[in-house]
Amino acid sequence: MVLALAMASTGGAANPAGLQSLIVQLGSDNPQFRQEALSQLMDMKKQDLPALRAAALGQSPLLPGQIGAIRQAVSQIFLAAERYRVDPEVPGGFLGLHWTAPPDPSAEGVVIDERIPGFAAYRLIQPGDVIVQIVDFPAVQLHGNRELVQVVQRMWPGQVLHLKLLRLGRPINVALVLDFLPVELNAGNADSWIQDRNQRAEDYWNREFSVLEPGSVLGPTQASTDAPP
Repeated sequence: MVLALAMASTGGAANPAGLQSLIVQLGSDNPQFRQEALSQLMDMKKQDLPALRAAALGQSPLLPGQIGAIRQAVSQIFLAAERYRVDPEVPGGFLGLHWTAPPDPSAEGVVIDERIPGFAAYRLIQPGDVIVQIVDFPAVQLHGNRELVQVVQRMWPGQVLHLKLLRLGRPINVALVLDFLPVELNAGNADSWIQDRNQRAEDYWNREFSVLEPGSVLGPTQASTDAPP
């Protein structure tokens, strides 16, 4: 098996005033505003993380919800820039969704269980969402995750998949650019691979962003050590 390396792509550019505005929006009473702000933050590049840190420090003290959202954004941005192994002979697409239970053929739609940080779904889909239709393939009936996985793996990385989902009973349409399918997810060690990635993101947060958490104090020796990759 020939292996290659893939890297999830990120876009956007850091703007201090814009970042501060998005951080304020993360504290909005409107859940749609909060989600829009979080999605925009997740679209940043890894080299912009120090700017995000500075903007967040400038807004301190932050609300718990703001800190939690920034933490999600940091995990997404940090892991989206990670390289991982892919098999060019198995070029199926990947959304970044993971299920720990076998598919239920009697289920209506696809209930979102686990999203993997660093991939397309983490940015636009939330736990508890229910995918009710693949807009690009309206004839496909979704009963559990099996049909969705089959469609995604027949598509190519870089293609856009349009999904209709229900979020708290409200219909939403999302467009996701498919990533490459990681080798590890077909090698029987998906859980340990996901855990290892999450731990690296956790270590980065603790090193660079934990100062945002209540009780933390930024001292003279706690300046950011992160350098652009």
